[in-house]
Amino acid sequence: MGRRAGPPGKVRAAAAISLLSWIAVITCGRFIAYDWFACGKPQSAFINAVEACKASEEGAYSLQASDSTKTMSINLEHIFPAARPWVENLVNVWPTPYVKPNFAFWEVGHVLSLIMLGGATILMNLRLIGVGLTQERPSEIFKNLRAIQTAGLVGILVTGVLIGMANAERLYGSTAFIVKMLALFGGVILTYGASRPTAAAEGRISTAAKAWFALGMAFWLAALAVFTTGGLAPGVLHVITAAACWCCS
Repeated sequence: MGRRAGPPGKVRAAAAISLLSWIAVITCGRFIAYDWFACGKPQSAFINAVEACKASEEGAYSLQASDSTKTMSINLEHIFPAARPWVENLVNVWPTPYVKPNFAFWEVGHVLSLIMLGGATILMNLRLIGVGLTQERPSEIFKNLRAIQTAGLVGILVTGVLIGMANAERLYGSTAFIVKMLALFGGVILTYGASRPTAAAEGRISTAAKAWFALGMAFWLAALAVFTTGGLAPGVLHVITAAACWCCS
């Protein structure tokens, strides 16, 4: 792929799906961070399913939802019910006592890291799609942005773990958190396994990039399934995790 050559359709598709994964990460992150969709307020049946609200917590409108709708949601508590004591104790584990009182600062760091990773990834994937900085070769875009992407990813992981420890019980029962994590895994795989190698190779797609794209797509479709229905079976998550471990081994 030269400066003016059009990117192949597969490259366009991979870049577009990578962008959608990061959009899902940011969207579900805001679902979790704010109480716009909190249990205890009148919400639609869909929001109560996504947030895994208990019947006693649901608002007046949601109490009209059918039992089948309420049982569709999935969260970490459903997958690992025995982990509740450990989750409840995370708030007492260092450095959580220092993180929770300054949660806003860590949240700002988390968002800034998302901007670094997301912004750099958007520029690179837009170039692969054929828009944006088209006067530069994809390999040049990759070289100039890879450090920013990695710094953003490290920032997301560090601040995410600390914020998660400080809000472990809330995330433990949140379906939105499952969607965010699935989309995050998919986005990282698509970015580091498919988009970056393809950009470095001037748009040429290797066999390895195709394999990583397939794995990233699996996570992305799983995130989409949970977001739209809330009904992904826990066994499917285990299958996806096993597939990821097998591909990385």
